[in-house]
Amino acid sequence: TSEKDLFNILAQDAIDYNNPVCVVNNVSRLPIECRAGIVAKVANSFSNEDDYWVQFKANYGVINQARENNPASGYWEEIPEPQGKRHLNPNNMPHLLMYGRKDGQTIMVVAPAAWKSRDCGTEDFNPSFENYNINQLVFYMNRLVALSQENVIMSRPGELLNFFPVSALAVSPKDPIDISATTDYSSVLQDAIVINNGLVVFSNFQQFQLHTDSDVLDPTTAKITEISRYDYNINSRPINLGTNIGFMGGSSTKSRFYEMSNIFREGPVDVMERSKIVSKSIAPNLNLIADAKDTGLFIAGSSGSDLLWCYRYFKES
Repeated sequence: TSEKDLFNILAQDAIDYNNPVCVVNNVSRLPIECRAGIVAKVANSFSNEDDYWVQFKANYGVINQARENNPASGYWEEIPEPQGKRHLNPNNMPHLLMYGRKDGQTIMVVAPAAWKSRDCGTEDFNPSFENYNINQLVFYMNRLVALSQENVIMSRPGELLNFFPVSALAVSPKDPIDISATTDYSSVLQDAIVINNGLVVFSNFQQFQLHTDSDVLDPTTAKITEISRYDYNINSRPINLGTNIGFMGGSSTKSRFYEMSNIFREGPVDVMERSKIVSKSIAPNLNLIADAKDTGLFIAGSSGSDLLWCYRYFKES
């Protein structure tokens, strides 16, 4: 027929009459009437990255099996790739520590979280920590941030348990952010701390800053840049020294305590070794960190030792 709207021919991709999957080269090739529940793959090009799946939903809904098998008018709704891995295992993911009261007593409950599942696209949209350890979790810009391998993975804004995109058709400001800090070093990210204009991320031998030059932090505006190269003690944690950042470094022979300042979006930062006056005697592998903001005090120690190293700081001028 010369009337294109009368019918379309869908190519068969999988011989499964209970759940047929058909293939079209363009979304315009999808018919306006179809059997409810049929699944179609839209292959826009030879690349798999822009492929997505849709399912036909009848306008009348599913009333009974006999009527469902009859062609009807309706709409196509985006769905995840059939038989693709789209769930995060809650037993292997970080757990929640929740506060509550029962029978007049305060209780603390540790339990798996209700992590969201992927509802569009392929397994390429799964977070990069899927097969690796999560080294640290922090909060930044209303997002939950996970550090894994060389990647900074951020959840949807306001949806802290959702690491999957809104749609496979286009990039949305609500989409998660998955960005890599790749250099000529092995940069396995270990910890992070929030500052006023970004997120400072620490690896064993480098420090990075994740920030944006736009008013909105989203997958198209986020960027991560290297700001310094100092040894970082992965068994410690960075702390806020008022307006600056302090962190432990050093080797197996002695420890060092650094202070980082002037952390701007552009230009080099300043890193000063505050432990230099005791550099010949400070103990190695200090892994117990404490700090008090009201007194400006930083304390470092190590397991099995009764010796503490203290640093007092204050803001001048």
